[in-house]
Amino acid sequence: MSTLTKGCTLISWLAGLLKIVLPEEGCCNEHDLFYDQGGSLRTKIFADWLLAKCVIAINGGWQGWAKAGVGMLVLSLNPYSYFVFFRR
Repeated sequence: MSTLTKGCTLISWLAGLLKIVLPEEGCCNEHDLFYDQGGSLRTKIFADWLLAKCVIAINGGWQGWAKAGVGMLVLSLNPYSYFVFFRR
């Protein structure tokens, strides 16, 4: 797995620096594989949707929706996520 994609979100990256284990860390593995392989915009949106779905399933309720919403916002507005996905 590429070091560019390790961590899948800024929140996971920061948690790693602080040595905090997030319950949704497992969701990042599949997402990172998608980002490592790259592809079309449709594939990026699908990978981001799968990540959000996993975060909601793990956290449940409003907390899951809130975390997924923030994550989707970060992935949508962060130009680095597009650079990493389309770098090939």
